[in-house]
Amino acid sequence: NTNVTAPASAVVYTNWFTVPSNTFQTATQTLLYARFRLMSESPFAPALGYSGQEDNGEVEDYLWTFGAIGDRVWIDQNTNGIRDATEPGIAGVRVFIDLNSDGNYQAGEPTGTTDVYGVYGIGGLMTGTYTVAVDTSTVVGLTPVYDYDGTTTLHRAVYTLTNETTIDLLDFGYLGNAVLGD
Repeated sequence: NTNVTAPASAVVYTNWFTVPSNTFQTATQTLLYARFRLMSESPFAPALGYSGQEDNGEVEDYLWTFGAIGDRVWIDQNTNGIRDATEPGIAGVRVFIDLNSDGNYQAGEPTGTTDVYGVYGIGGLMTGTYTVAVDTSTVVGLTPVYDYDGTTTLHRAVYTLTNETTIDLLDFGYLGNAVLGD
């Protein structure tokens, strides 16, 4: 929403814009489209010149694809590391992308909270390697018995997301009975 003036030798412009909340899907791939009109000068009537079809200016269309990571957090009643149909999900568990790999949730880290079935999802992710962690303050009194990459890294799993896909493999299984949630 701001005109940018730069010397003739400049070739790189950085545009920042706010993406509305709830834009990113947590269980499916999200496609985000944007259209920019590049003009050599401001139009005669700025309020009208930036909408609709114009004979002047170059139109640039962009498509960003964002992936999602998720699955379930559940009580592994028989401790076999497999979520059986009769094993309940755990509601109210915060699962997050641990951006600084310290094992603790901080504001600003992408997060999802499990629903009544123990299902969570974290969307808006680009290709990359992510540490997905369970906020231990939301599973007090439970013992971890399963996660995607093994229990040597308790309450967390590392996964490499490729091609901005949607992955529903990152389960976390726990043993015990406790009052759960934030």
